[in-house]
Amino acid sequence: MDEKKQQEITEEELETPRKSHKFLLLFFFVLILFAIYSIIIEPKFLFKVNEYAIKTKKIDTSLHGLKIVQFSDI
Repeated sequence: MDEKKQQEITEEELETPRKSHKFLLLFFFVLILFAIYSIIIEPKFLFKVNEYAIKTKKIDTSLHGLKIVQFSDI
């Protein structure tokens, strides 16, 4: 009986590192997919820049060349 219990324990102990290795592999796979998405996919399809030149006499000439940036909808 004792030998059978010891064999069961050792088999369970052997499965535990395998489960942790699978978890680590899955974690790194998801991390790589997230990195690919954030570096390649998102900037090309979701990031948009529009430039507009606004001319008015209400702005002082000392501010000529000033750029105003609006960053929204993050």
